[in-house]
Amino acid sequence: MKAIVTVLSRSRARVDIQNHESLGPNGGFSYYVFKKLHESRQFSQLLRLGEEFPEELSLFLREYQDLLWLHDLFLHQFSSASESLHTLALMQNMQSNSVAEEEGEQEYMKKKLKLSDRKNLLYLSKIAAFAVLRCVIVVIPVPLLALPNVKSVWPLQMCGLALMSSMMISDHIHFVFVLMQSGPVLFTGKDPGTQVKVDRIEADLKILKLQEEVMKRSLSIEDTQLVEGELLHPEDLIKLCLESEDQELSLWAFDVFAWTSSSFRKIHRKLMEDCWKKAASQDDWSKFHDSYRAEGWSDQEILQNLKNTILFQSSSRCYGPGSETFEEGFDQVLPLRQENMETSILGDMGSSVETILMQHKDFPVAGKLMLMAIMLGSEHGDMRIEEMPSPME
Repeated sequence: MKAIVTVLSRSRARVDIQNHESLGPNGGFSYYVFKKLHESRQFSQLLRLGEEFPEELSLFLREYQDLLWLHDLFLHQFSSASESLHTLALMQNMQSNSVAEEEGEQEYMKKKLKLSDRKNLLYLSKIAAFAVLRCVIVVIPVPLLALPNVKSVWPLQMCGLALMSSMMISDHIHFVFVLMQSGPVLFTGKDPGTQVKVDRIEADLKILKLQEEVMKRSLSIEDTQLVEGELLHPEDLIKLCLESEDQELSLWAFDVFAWTSSSFRKIHRKLMEDCWKKAASQDDWSKFHDSYRAEGWSDQEILQNLKNTILFQSSSRCYGPGSETFEEGFDQVLPLRQENMETSILGDMGSSVETILMQHKDFPVAGKLMLMAIMLGSEHGDMRIEEMPSPME
């Protein structure tokens, strides 16, 4: 195999082989060599061939996302590397085929990524997206580390340098750092395409961080360890929040909605309605109304007391002046008040937050206060109590 790789790397042989790539299955002789190198775990040799056969290796590595991003970086194709890393971070399972050299038989390696690994991949994806802009590459050789493909990657910041990736060249791994010429990474709106990619990466990072916190609060230590590598679909994560008795998780369900997408919110509007029903049930509105009447609260006292309700905080999170969402806002899917609804959906009892609250058992008595909570919340910024901050912040 070493002799074949040597011949394959020669420029004249490269031309001859490219002229006959149609011969043989799955792309010809180069595919055969790539396959054999991958099966024998000679990943350094495999990636080195990408310098002479960039397009051929890119096609081959589409089956192996855990190596494709390294090849993209080797070619300084940072946009493609960012997309590969992003895809890899959100894969449910990573599976690659390899052959144990000493046994000569195929074995299947399933690499289960932990949530921390997924976050690291997203950090790298974000850095790769930044690198599409003007940057300087600084290469620092270090001794080869033990690895079956790339077991893990670590984001690292040191002296303004951000870890870009690890590349396998000969008997060394070269850590590739990116130093932005303009200092801190700030987008000025000159590259909207890159900004959209970065915003999506950041949104997925927030969802992963939130999943970590949700699992800490809602699962036992044993269950948390059991599923720490499992990537939950946003719908399942929201349902996990709704199943919990923890009031804060009722708010976090809206955070998940905020960082998914407009299409997700539209498709799962019924689930969003369930979130509002859950939020309304977190406070005793009948008792709240009795205190309001008995104590004769002033406007300031009403505001102060309503701030602590989950309805107020949910409204502030979704409709407040400081609310943030990926793509369109919540009001495009579920208006706050009935008067803001389009005529076409007036017959839908779940077509606004107000109509959802009207179905609450305490609405006949405390409906005025409940509506005040969502309206005041929408006029104020996110006013969650300090001792229970959102994991997104």
